[in-house]
Amino acid sequence: MKKVVDVSKIKKGGYIMHDNEAYRVIDITHSKAGKHGHGKYRIDAVSVIGSKKISIVVSSGHKIDVPKIEKHNAQILTIEEKVETINNKKIVKKIANVMDLDSYETFDLEVPEELMNEVKEGDKVMYWTVLDAKVMKQKIK
Repeated sequence: MKKVVDVSKIKKGGYIMHDNEAYRVIDITHSKAGKHGHGKYRIDAVSVIGSKKISIVVSSGHKIDVPKIEKHNAQILTIEEKVETINNKKIVKKIANVMDLDSYETFDLEVPEELMNEVKEGDKVMYWTVLDAKVMKQKIK
């Protein structure tokens, strides 16, 4: 789900869509209109799901898509380690089977790198639903 807003309404810390992916705005600057043209907004953003960074330039008055982000709580039921080999490097990923605390639905979430040593079975976590992806964001104390 997404909505369309004027680029002037986008703020630092807000969210935007670019190439069908959600990004969090880390910086936004505005340059005034010149003699023959419109003012421009330069938006620097980082992906909500990965760590990809982008920098885009949008003319003043244009519209930009903003993703609808739903925040939910879940409890970790089990955690499995998966080892993948990419370019002869072993990458260890943790996959958590979680249960939504409102709907009692169970599904798998990848444990982000910054939470790998923090979460364990039985812990409560916050996850976000962004477009059709579910992303674990933080441990709830």
